[in-house]
Amino acid sequence: YAKFYFPEINFIATDFFIKKFDKKYDIVFSSHVIEHQKDPKKFVEKLLSLSKKFVLIYAPYEADLSAEHVSSITPEFAREMGAEFVEIVSSPAWFSPKLDRKCIVFAIKAKHV
Repeated sequence: YAKFYFPEINFIATDFFIKKFDKKYDIVFSSHVIEHQKDPKKFVEKLLSLSKKFVLIYAPYEADLSAEHVSSITPEFAREMGAEFVEIVSSPAWFSPKLDRKCIVFAIKAKHV
């Protein structure tokens, strides 16, 4: 989907806990993945290890936990991970006249070592 609609952007879709990366990227973006992680802190740390500038994370907010959604991502968690920007937004993908589904979006500056 992403490569079809945005061919000018370099997308990598992989299990990055296994893949070996030979470089860092300016921006690392994760959408609707962190809530599937048993250890979201480890997930964010891995994202940060791949970024030169920023990590942007977008995830369901206040979604019920299930067999698939094993972590609930809160503004407090985002700030604990170093987020300088945290916002709760209405989700265009989950919109329903009966429900006002929310997502959390946050940005963390990469630390230069």
